[in-house]
Amino acid sequence: MLTKTMRDNWHAMSEDDDALTSEPTALPTVRRSWWIKSSVIVATAASIALLVTWISQPHTVYAQALAAIKAARSVHAVAQRFDETGAPKEGTAEIWYVPGRGVREQEKNLAGKKSVRIDDGTHQWIYREQHQTLVKGPSRDPIGEIREMLEPLREMERRGATRDGSLDVEIQSSPCRAHVFHYETNKSTLRMIAWIDDGARLLRFEEQLQRDGVWVVDERIDLSYDEPIEASLFVANFPDARLIDRTAPLAEFTLESSLVDAERLGIIVSIREVRRVEEDMIYVMWTSYASDDVIRRFGKFDSEHHGHSVHGNVSWSTNGRRLPDHSWQSGVAPIRIAQWKHDGVEYNWTLLSNASQMLREDGRLPVGFRVHTRGKWQKHRQAAGDPWHSNELDMLELQVPDHAESLDEVLNDAYDEILTMGDGTYRDSPKLHMGHRQQTEKEIKEDIDRGMSEREARGLLVRLTGFTFNTRLDQWQATVKERIAER
Repeated sequence: MLTKTMRDNWHAMSEDDDALTSEPTALPTVRRSWWIKSSVIVATAASIALLVTWISQPHTVYAQALAAIKAARSVHAVAQRFDETGAPKEGTAEIWYVPGRGVREQEKNLAGKKSVRIDDGTHQWIYREQHQTLVKGPSRDPIGEIREMLEPLREMERRGATRDGSLDVEIQSSPCRAHVFHYETNKSTLRMIAWIDDGARLLRFEEQLQRDGVWVVDERIDLSYDEPIEASLFVANFPDARLIDRTAPLAEFTLESSLVDAERLGIIVSIREVRRVEEDMIYVMWTSYASDDVIRRFGKFDSEHHGHSVHGNVSWSTNGRRLPDHSWQSGVAPIRIAQWKHDGVEYNWTLLSNASQMLREDGRLPVGFRVHTRGKWQKHRQAAGDPWHSNELDMLELQVPDHAESLDEVLNDAYDEILTMGDGTYRDSPKLHMGHRQQTEKEIKEDIDRGMSEREARGLLVRLTGFTFNTRLDQWQATVKERIAER
């Protein structure tokens, strides 16, 4: 089975209509897959435990195969999955690589729709036929996932693969030696086989499952070398696509560019834009990130585990309060409409409804935030006896313009801003928050099978997330309005 991200992406690209990528609140543990998904080959195995730091050795089969790829004039790889009988499934993935020219990574999903990544060393292009979008950005990786083709071989060697002469075959008219590694999961007995020719080139990799005592191929990758490759494959010629140009460098969000900011518990909250919106709402674009002192000691602030330490998170407070006469003054109702975590900074786009309840006559709005430290930074503060979380009213004051703009106008501008951010992949692009849906009966059953009570499973909601490359502005606007109406 595919990993969560891969399954989400596959589902999103397989729908007949304009699909949204959904993120279930709970997901099963799944067997990882060697497969190309959204132009990324994910090298995994039976469990996360296998994904430790690999130390390659200079005279291994892997090292020789890597040298063969580096010496090749071109490499063409084709990946295919198979059903339980060993018959090929719909949907394939291919990679073409020519040193000095670049890489093209392409796949077709189960619905026959194509997804392509091209990197020519100057620009990266990501095309999604399902949504007719083409994202242009700076070059990210002109070699691409070709080098990842050898990761199964390196993992097999690390885990103790052995030669098995009984599986030697001839591939592309070349005698190939078989290297095999067996492993077990909770449900299956599997083996990986790599076939290496006399030139130390990897020509085929397979993952096979044992069913009723018979080995059946589950996934296969074939590689060929030094074939002529058409130059047109490295040209982003997709006339039907909506172009999203992300080649301009992202403007740096510094304290000097903020309207107002405050530091609490080593985390800085900075307000970047404030606009009054019709229907008693205020739009705020704001960021949060760790202070320089925290970064020096613990690394960058990041709310997700993308190579950085996790130091904390910030959320909006309604700012409601008890008044001197003991009555309750209701606060604002924050609605997060988009979010992006990138390079240690969290970007947030938020609508505050019911704003008039807190807005003063001079147009100033007191706002509060919850700050919660995490990880090493939290442990450090706890050990020192310092506060490690806070919920502060009136932490900042926003100067709200007198003129009220339409919601459509504000969302259109926010959408245009978000278009310029990220690299066009699911991993590094702002998320458009699109509300929630109830779990399907299938999802509820899966949760119950994993030990959850039926009441709890039926109470779970699935968060819906969109991206500018697969969600149109009008779709996002409609879901934001639905969420406002629910308040």
